[in-house]
Amino acid sequence: MSGRRGHQRLALGSPTTGALRVLRDVVIERMEHQELVVISQAPTVIGEEMSLELFSGRGCIALRVRVLDSRPVVIAGSMRHRLRVMVMTVVPPEVRSNRESLEDSPTRPESA
Repeated sequence: MSGRRGHQRLALGSPTTGALRVLRDVVIERMEHQELVVISQAPTVIGEEMSLELFSGRGCIALRVRVLDSRPVVIAGSMRHRLRVMVMTVVPPEVRSNRESLEDSPTRPESA
């Protein structure tokens, strides 16, 4: 069967840039001034900037955060990651509707 595996199946054009969003749930362990400590199932890179959305009965607050520290921890027999993040900017709840879908939001969050 000539040509079955010998021909190229995928051709990429010129290199492009992009971004990958991975939505994750986190548990807030502690809040102090402009810093949060959260527990995540995935590690992050120190210096990485992410969006964190806090949901409550009164709406949603979007935070732009920078990772200051990321350490593995064992909680209830499972490997987790304790992230210390610094809040860089806050979008108040009156600007963002709690009915707004994450998929439709202009600044799609990456939970820290």
